[in-house]
Amino acid sequence: MDWLCVKCGESIGKQFDACWNCGTSREGQRCRSFRHADWIAPESLVDEEPEMAASPRPGIRYDVRTLFRVTFVVALISSLGVVAWMFVAAWASAMVLAILLTGAFIHFVYGLSDAIRRTWRRRR
Repeated sequence: MDWLCVKCGESIGKQFDACWNCGTSREGQRCRSFRHADWIAPESLVDEEPEMAASPRPGIRYDVRTLFRVTFVVALISSLGVVAWMFVAAWASAMVLAILLTGAFIHFVYGLSDAIRRTWRRRR
């Protein structure tokens, strides 16, 4: 059942808690933040509408620039990871090569010293 505003006498639907015309509640208290439609500048309504239309729900805006930036960052991180793994692989292969070369050098030195010893033994 509708109710009547105690201040201005307007008929208000039962689902509403305040008068649409003056902002007075059912108990007769005036709402301080109420603004009558005639008091609102049309320019302020135009400024508010694009914001509401641009993002109907809060969260991340999915536009082309955002997707490009995310893709770029992921590619950059991936390439840094590849470079890091390439560095690790190069370092590991260098260590293996150094070990093999060291072993070959030691084998060469022992072989050379053995050949020198045999030669000295034959000459005596």
